[in-house]
Amino acid sequence: MEITIGKQPEFHLVGLFYAGPFSALSQGVPNMVKTLQSRLAQIPHKRDPLTRYEVSFEDPNGIYTILACTEVEQFQIPPGMIGYTVPALTYAHAVHHGPLVEVPNTYISVFRWLAEHGYTRRTDLHSIERYHADTENNRVEILIPLEA
Repeated sequence: MEITIGKQPEFHLVGLFYAGPFSALSQGVPNMVKTLQSRLAQIPHKRDPLTRYEVSFEDPNGIYTILACTEVEQFQIPPGMIGYTVPALTYAHAVHHGPLVEVPNTYISVFRWLAEHGYTRRTDLHSIERYHADTENNRVEILIPLEA
């Protein structure tokens, strides 16, 4: 797996969110993604409707919030959806190929590589996953924010 470090410009996402305990994510997130796909036509200014983003947040009580979004050129948020701005930062970039259940192993490998190469993750920001619907073998790009 190749890991690169580079600057990512700010970009904007619009989509849906799901919040619940970790044990409920395996059912809640796929349902949310299906709903997002059925509502994509409602989101104006899309950059690439075949690319989906997920951003994950965890609060101290173990509740996870997952955003499933599409990138937009500007915000015009449909009812029941949310907007999120990904800040311009330096990110580690890795690509996962294979079953989605193995994505956590890719994160572990990236975190190990970052530590071995002297990089520090930003713990106040969240990793972003970019899913490409038009590719085979479940290609998932992972962006991990880094300290400057």
